[in-house]
Amino acid sequence: MISFIVCVLLLLGGAEQAAAAPAENDLFAEAESRYLGRNYAAALETYDAFAAAYPLSERIADVQYRRVVCLYRLERYRDAVQLIGDLDGDFRRGEFGRLKGWLNEKVHRPGQRWRAGELCRRVTGRPLSHKPLIAYLRGKYGPLYDI
Repeated sequence: MISFIVCVLLLLGGAEQAAAAPAENDLFAEAESRYLGRNYAAALETYDAFAAAYPLSERIADVQYRRVVCLYRLERYRDAVQLIGDLDGDFRRGEFGRLKGWLNEKVHRPGQRWRAGELCRRVTGRPLSHKPLIAYLRGKYGPLYDI
């Protein structure tokens, strides 16, 4: 009788894991849809939810990459660096904890209250603009390509 119960529990556990795959796919698809629709604030939030729910997923590297792209698009990198220090060393070591803590405090918790433009203004003190990204790219790649 005990072996029967153990078998049933194992089968049910397997069913839960099998059911988790569609949920994982759906959450990733939702994040991708928001990202491709250029709704970077919503995409970032969804990617964060995915990373929290599925930290061992095969897609986690893609999720982390897309999160970084969203941060650049939302102009948060420069402000994060100013508030919590240089992140390049952390990123090279694969450590994202300081950035994640800053994002949680400044973006994720208050993020449901405002649209992306208002949230950006509240977090950075400036409206959304492409200028910080262009300045960063020129500083990084200008000397390399002599532009």
